[in-house]
Amino acid sequence: MKLDYDLVREIMLTIENSENSHGPSERELVAAGEKLDMSRDEVGYTLTRLHEANFITGKPLFADDSYHFLISGNLTHDGHQYLDNVRDSKIWKQTKNALSELKSISLEVVSQTAAAFIAKSIGLN
Repeated sequence: MKLDYDLVREIMLTIENSENSHGPSERELVAAGEKLDMSRDEVGYTLTRLHEANFITGKPLFADDSYHFLISGNLTHDGHQYLDNVRDSKIWKQTKNALSELKSISLEVVSQTAAAFIAKSIGLN
């Protein structure tokens, strides 16, 4: 399965905006995916990758070839750092446009590209 960076951003915004001290509910996570026409399994896959990247504290539970419980927990420090770079919709659009020609990119490159646009927008570049 391919990691969708729009879904990464949407899930992280959902986690940050959650009023629940343990992170958003499964229903909220599924709704975040549905905004982008993404399936429950795509949300689960993305949550798993975010946990592996140390961006979220929770980890979805996978069994019998499907995600049984979609759990995100909260954002970690690294997760907040990433989201701070991609939160602004104008910066996000510029970042996606700049990276659109590439076949594969890492979350780190996405974050660094967004940070470069932020720096430029405030006159640091």
